[in-house]
Amino acid sequence: MTEQNMQTRSDKPHKPVQGCTVCGQWEAVVADDAQTGHASMRVAPEHATVTANSRMPTGPPPVVKLAYCFGLNFVNPRNFGGWVGALRGAVNDATDLAALAARLGYVAHTRCNAEASTGAFWRVLDEARYLRAGDKLLLAFSGHGATVPGAEPDGKNEALVLYDGLALDSYLNQALTQLDSGVEVVVVLDCCFAGGLGPAEKRLKGWREKFAPPEVVRPTTPKLRPCAGISGGLAASVLWLMATSEGEPAIDANENGAWTAALLEAFDKLAPAGGPAPTWGDVAAAAAAICAEKYGQKPCYTSAGPVNLLNKTVIA
Repeated sequence: MTEQNMQTRSDKPHKPVQGCTVCGQWEAVVADDAQTGHASMRVAPEHATVTANSRMPTGPPPVVKLAYCFGLNFVNPRNFGGWVGALRGAVNDATDLAALAARLGYVAHTRCNAEASTGAFWRVLDEARYLRAGDKLLLAFSGHGATVPGAEPDGKNEALVLYDGLALDSYLNQALTQLDSGVEVVVVLDCCFAGGLGPAEKRLKGWREKFAPPEVVRPTTPKLRPCAGISGGLAASVLWLMATSEGEPAIDANENGAWTAALLEAFDKLAPAGGPAPTWGDVAAAAAAICAEKYGQKPCYTSAGPVNLLNKTVIA
């Protein structure tokens, strides 16, 4: 995202959003009525069966629950000095997390490999500005993390490695401050931000570390600009489910990333079909314990914003 784009995000008109009345997606959502000047609701083109005389539904609009899951088993080597960044489980992570999100009532989408571009990633966050109080967004990323020289106190910025470039944490945090009060966001990050491996006794043949070497990402480092962190002016509530603490590695195991595998196992144990719904805190704690025991990896999780999402049930 360019510096100019970041500066003009808040200048765009904020329109209330109504998703497609059939599928709930926001891509085909709002149009300004030329006569009244008010926003009117549309259905997505593939569901456009409403005639001109059909009446619009009355009452409060339904809650929108959207999930976008990004997974990269490789990146474009032309953007990273010939480095491909091969992984095995990242696309599986995106697919499995999207299936889990659908099970929790989200309209789920995947963006994998070449589809997981910087443009696609920022487009999701830009459109998320149209969500209203009560709406929910699940944003998941599995792939490589990186550190680049930056404006943070330690002199570094962490970044997600997308197909054609980096998504810096400072830009991600600023994008989240643009969301409305009452919006609930769950961010799942299965990547690491530094080199190194876990305890030797926990390593299995075929495991890989999920970080991009500094010499690969530095040539593509974008110009940084100061911005507030998630604690500054955050109106939405954001739950962060992160594979590791800052500066620690994450593992790409044989079928899934270690953190995603642990989350999936925790959900299967705590939220069986037809059973009572656990809280996000229950799931996060169980997944962190599984990840530490099986992979020697220590995830972290936290909630920021007005509402502590760790105390909310996963299907609320």
